[in-house]
Amino acid sequence: MNGTRPIFKNDQTHPDDVRMTLGEHLDELRTRLIRSIFALVVGATVVWFVIDYVEGFMTAALYAALDSQDLPRELISLGSRKYS
Repeated sequence: MNGTRPIFKNDQTHPDDVRMTLGEHLDELRTRLIRSIFALVVGATVVWFVIDYVEGFMTAALYAALDSQDLPRELISLGSRKYS
């Protein structure tokens, strides 16, 4: 060869050789949407339990800088953090 790699390996077929019907496309879309929603729910659940740790980690440097300048540790929040 002339130093270039082939685009497709020998065991792969060219995308133009594979055709899907509209129904197959819709099935694929449904599968991907379900997986995406599941991943979003799992991620949101994990974040729900560790948000205080993450917030503390992210604001530690800010609090250290405020303390070194003898400034109050007051942060303006855009929303309420009160959970029941």
